[in-house]
Amino acid sequence: GCEIGNHSYDHTQLTKLSTDAVMEEQIQKTDTIIAQATGGESIIFRPPYGSTNDEINAAVGEAAILWSVDTLDPDAVLAIVEEEVKDGSVLLMHDIYQTTGQATQLVVPYLKAQGYHFVTVTQMMQIQTLRGETLDWTRGDTGYITGHITPVRTPQAKTSTAAPQDVTYGDPDSDYGD
Repeated sequence: GCEIGNHSYDHTQLTKLSTDAVMEEQIQKTDTIIAQATGGESIIFRPPYGSTNDEINAAVGEAAILWSVDTLDPDAVLAIVEEEVKDGSVLLMHDIYQTTGQATQLVVPYLKAQGYHFVTVTQMMQIQTLRGETLDWTRGDTGYITGHITPVRTPQAKTSTAAPQDVTYGDPDSDYGD
């Protein structure tokens, strides 16, 4: 299944705005549109470019969902997935590239053959909680993780309890952005 979350109104780098502007112009406006379109409310958000901080996260009050595997090069998606995916990974894949759609036709069968199942971010968090795991919200040494395709394998994953910090993943000015 799919899960709809808030990704801001116009893909602005949130850390360049005041907290009031983030809430009024980006989050609340988008939450209203999501509620009108779905009849439900957003419980997760993914800040554009992964650009967030503790003040923004506290103001938004929804789980900040980023990613643990950034496929970056749309022509090399399968190779990146084979190298980096582990239990609980969240893949960032950009649907603006035709190659991403083509790569998905390779990635999904590959991950299924490796024993992964695809779940929403909320389902992944519930699974990890039921396993008694500490959620791994780190990417490398800093940051938050989580995002689009979420493969979960039956064996337990090792997790980290590192504290989240302000972080931006991706270059807001690049073609890849987020």
